[in-house]
Amino acid sequence: MKLVFELDDLAAALKLSAEEFRRRRPVLEAHGFPPSIPGLDERWSIIEVVRWINREPEEFAPPLPKPAARRQRKIAP
Repeated sequence: MKLVFELDDLAAALKLSAEEFRRRRPVLEAHGFPPSIPGLDERWSIIEVVRWINREPEEFAPPLPKPAARRQRKIAP
């Protein structure tokens, strides 16, 4: 059973070329994409990649700031 993606496998699974994955990698990692496995140059855990893809929608990006409370206007009589 294969547990590790090599660069070409990973890129293909994401429907990207290896070059396109390298270009997008910083943005993907900024959104929580798993880093490569330490000591295994450019190899990623298939399980971690699948978990990242299947994450909950609220984990896709940082939450937006909450809107400020609206001021209530006083209406002069």
